[in-house]
Amino acid sequence: MPAANVSNVNQQPGRTCSRCSGYDLIECETTTSIWSGEKPYVIERIPALRCATCSEVLIDCETAETLKQIGHEVLNGGMTGRKIEVPVITFPASAF
Repeated sequence: MPAANVSNVNQQPGRTCSRCSGYDLIECETTTSIWSGEKPYVIERIPALRCATCSEVLIDCETAETLKQIGHEVLNGGMTGRKIEVPVITFPASAF
């Protein structure tokens, strides 16, 4: 299955931030990417919550499940919309 970053799932009750325990979470949208082999896919307009205190962006369990379903769809060749071109930069060799 393509890798999806779903590490910021908010499982704490009362809409508290799992990073700083702040209570002021603001509804927002976020963007992430998943990879299928060497090919990245951008997922945009993901419903999320942003902590007004520390700016951590969190998603709920239902959204995480939807992202997993999208990953399965991508693996099976579906769910693609518009395409963008992404420049690739190779990090310079270390002088060590």
